[in-house]
Amino acid sequence: MSPLSIKRLIHFSFGGSVLILFLLGMIGMYQVRSSNETMAEIVQVNNKKIELANTMRNAILLRQSSLNLMLSIDDVFELEQERMNYYAHAGPYRIARDHLLQLPMNETEKSLHKQISQITRSAQPLNNQAVDLLLSSADERQIEPILIEAKAEQSDLLNLLSQLIELQNLYANEAVYNGREQYDQSVLFVFYFGIAVVFAAMVVVRYISNFITTKNVELLHKNEELAVASEKALEATRAKSAFLATMSHEIRTPLTAIIGFAEASLDKDQTMADRVTATKTIIRSGKHLLDIINDILDLSKTEANKLDLELNQFSLFEMLHDVQTLMSERAREKQLPFTIEYQLPLPKQIVSDELRMKQILINLCGNAIKFTQMGRVGISVWYAKDNHQVGFDVIDTGIGLSDAQCSTIFEPFTQADSSTTRKYGGTGLGLSLSRELATLLGGEISVKSIEAVGSRFTFTADAGSTEHVEFVHKVEDIPKPQKGMELSTETTKLKGRILLAEDNADNQRLISMLLHKIGAKVTVAENGQIAIDRALNENYDLIFMDMQMPVMGGMEAIRHLREIGYTKPIVALTANAMKQDYDNCIEAGSDGFLTKPVDREHLYTTTAKYLQKDESDEGDGIPITSSLLEKEPEFIDMVEKFVNDLPNKLADIQAHATNENWSELRRMAHTLKGSGGGMGYSILTNVSGNIEFQIINQNYKDVKALVNQLEDVCQRIISGFVKHKLTQNNIAFLGSKPSHCKGS
Repeated sequence: MSPLSIKRLIHFSFGGSVLILFLLGMIGMYQVRSSNETMAEIVQVNNKKIELANTMRNAILLRQSSLNLMLSIDDVFELEQERMNYYAHAGPYRIARDHLLQLPMNETEKSLHKQISQITRSAQPLNNQAVDLLLSSADERQIEPILIEAKAEQSDLLNLLSQLIELQNLYANEAVYNGREQYDQSVLFVFYFGIAVVFAAMVVVRYISNFITTKNVELLHKNEELAVASEKALEATRAKSAFLATMSHEIRTPLTAIIGFAEASLDKDQTMADRVTATKTIIRSGKHLLDIINDILDLSKTEANKLDLELNQFSLFEMLHDVQTLMSERAREKQLPFTIEYQLPLPKQIVSDELRMKQILINLCGNAIKFTQMGRVGISVWYAKDNHQVGFDVIDTGIGLSDAQCSTIFEPFTQADSSTTRKYGGTGLGLSLSRELATLLGGEISVKSIEAVGSRFTFTADAGSTEHVEFVHKVEDIPKPQKGMELSTETTKLKGRILLAEDNADNQRLISMLLHKIGAKVTVAENGQIAIDRALNENYDLIFMDMQMPVMGGMEAIRHLREIGYTKPIVALTANAMKQDYDNCIEAGSDGFLTKPVDREHLYTTTAKYLQKDESDEGDGIPITSSLLEKEPEFIDMVEKFVNDLPNKLADIQAHATNENWSELRRMAHTLKGSGGGMGYSILTNVSGNIEFQIINQNYKDVKALVNQLEDVCQRIISGFVKHKLTQNNIAFLGSKPSHCKGS
């Protein structure tokens, strides 16, 4: 054999040996990597099982804690809130249990889960029964055996969960132990088959170790992220529970008043004053519910960036006058002065969203009045020329706020503390919404406050360009508020036919009644298709169209009428109060837009735009005669005395109305109501009764209008009596004339 062949054989043998050793080394490395990956997977699954079992165990402990807390709580509000917390803890338990059951498990684990499910099913009714008994203020002797049995079930459940956790720990340790054994065998395998592959094996081991370390670090990070997410979920659950408890309280409180006073007003023994008080309470509570709903909708729109502003030029002073008119009435109920201080110069006109600006001021002033028992509440208005911003300082001498409370007062669903919510009520939405609106208006809201001294909320907004705007420099130059058109149902009547497209029977009756009061004739259509048929076949001066109706909705009906050339006015009347709803209605062809609940003033003002004023009052100037004298003419002397005294009574009534002496005016109206009917003047009874009712209702504007109407009625009564007496004298004269002639 040649040296070359031997060299080749050596090279071949060496190469073959190296190749074999390399292959064996690769097999060893593969075994090491495979065993470590298997170990990592087992450890990861068991860690996940331990985490989920701990979550279930913590949820049971939290429910036990809530149950124990409910035993020591006396306050109904806190008890309701803790009940919400108790039920909220069940959520994490169910989620963890569902995830746990989806993971692979052996027969031992399946047996434990079966026992856990059985105890969960038996413990749940006991826990719920215990909570219901606590909320119903049941006797402790009733609650104690249920609680003992429930706690026993929960203890068994906790023991099973502890066993499950221990079992998972055992499996994890076994996986680590087995992994180590496989690792040792692989290392020996590699060692026996050559030192040449040791370095390669070390590289593989190092690679695998790094891989495992990386995976473990990633797993650790995921566990930390899961823990943070779990904590955030619990915080969200607690926030949701607190919000639901607050909403429950805020909604149930006015609902209690609405239902209670509605039932009380049906009592036959109720006086007129009691019924008026009940009705006003129902209206006030209903408006409070509407405010809550509007605040929630507005806040959701601001968070979704869906709230649109309507920027227009308007009078700063008229807007402030509207705020003062509304808030002065609220302040007067608490015997608080409400003032507006003008830091001149101020622009007469600004450019902003008047409605939203007014909404912020009303909210800030409403809070100031609510939290102030004595002292004063007011607004200081100023203008910063350098940045074209108008500012409002809402100042009160109320309960004040601490620094910590000031830092959280603008958060949604937040008030100073739980005692504030219990004492003063409120959802905690107003200030958060006001801050969002102020930002949209190009400004902000800040607060400075001292506990037990008072607060100053500062609201700023962009006023737009004032380059060509006139400024007020003197107090005497402040514009007086301009009174808009007022439509009084007692004095102003309209004439015309109205088609009301509305599917709800209660709304049909309500809106028809309101329109009938101002003289309109109303026809009802139950859906859009009927409205189209009647509009095309009958003559109407105005159509009020609801948007959501069966068969055909209002939007579709309006479009159809406009497409075929219908030109009469149509006004949308809908519960959909979004800006998009307004735009859609106008785009469809509506001439106006009114929202539900129906605002009577807006309804009357809108109706007056399209219907004519009824100038023909059949009663004007026509003398009124006594129905009593038509049946019993012998009572003429008594009626004459009553009629002769009417001017004096009328003068006293007019004087009391001028001096706003409402209690005395009510007494005189009540007296005249009874005596007028007794003397045969039913119209006098009606007008006097209306005066009395409006005084009880504190609707003093209509009282003065009715006093003017009473003057006209009295003049017609006097004229009618004079006419009646002259007629009777003529009859008597004609009856005695023959004998007189005979005597002559």
